[in-house]
Amino acid sequence: MLLINMIDIIIPVLNEEKILHEKRDYYVWLKEQGQIIFVDGGSRDRTAHLAQEFGRVIYCNPGRSSQMNQGALTGTGQYVLFLHV
Repeated sequence: MLLINMIDIIIPVLNEEKILHEKRDYYVWLKEQGQIIFVDGGSRDRTAHLAQEFGRVIYCNPGRSSQMNQGALTGTGQYVLFLHV
């Protein structure tokens, strides 16, 4: 079984456009490691648009714990890895 199908990488985001742009190569590499789920808490910049290039984007109320919980509920992998931008 491929590991990529087993890991959900949950990343809560809020107004992270600059970092997503600057670290583009990292997120390209990361999407090869598992399913990335960005959980946007209401960004007012282009965060969600940029994140779509690297993985799935879902939305919920702001708050890191709420975003992490929503990402975990959405994932389908056997394992969950939480990362923070």
